Amino acid sequence: MDAGLAAIGGALAGAIAAVGGAMIHARSQRATTRDNIRAEYQKETREARRNAYASLHSAAKTLALIAGSDGIWSDAEGLRDAWQEEDRLEVAWDEIGFLGPVNVISAAENVRHYALDALRGLRALWSFHQESPSRRSVAQEEQHANALSQQLDLASTALMQAVEEFREEAGKALGDVGLG
Repeated sequence: MDAGLAAIGGALAGAIAAVGGAMIHARSQRATTRDNIRAEYQKETREARRNAYASLHSAAKTLALIAGSDGIWSDAEGLRDAWQEEDRLEVAWDEIGFLGPVNVISAAENVRHYALDALRGLRALWSFHQESPSRRSVAQEEQHANALSQQLDLASTALMQAVEEFREEAGKALGDVGLG
């Protein structure tokens, strides 16, 4: 009888060990799968952010260079390029609003603010030069044109600075893979 009990006990212990081993293996598989899914999500999020950040950076930097160029008010192609960059900037800004993180969204809002200032300046200067001569004297016209040009230069400089601050924040966000 002792041998029978020992056999039953051994079989029972073996079954418990097998079930325990299977449970440990299943738990390990779940953890590995969860880690793989998390890594894939982070990779996809990082890639989407990188694309949106690069698009905003490129559009805003191009716009700042256009706005800062001499004689832009008479360059129809340059003005068309500025309006196209405005569209690219808006699309990228919307994407960043969804992708985050908050510090990058804030920097992107600053870029957008200064980009809109530069675009307003471009439109004002272009409109001024498209108008027929006014009742102002030549000196007043020149003074007004210089004031508009100066505002556009300031807006261009502020936009370029905001672009660089955005680039720094975007770089920090892309460097943070979120594993901590």
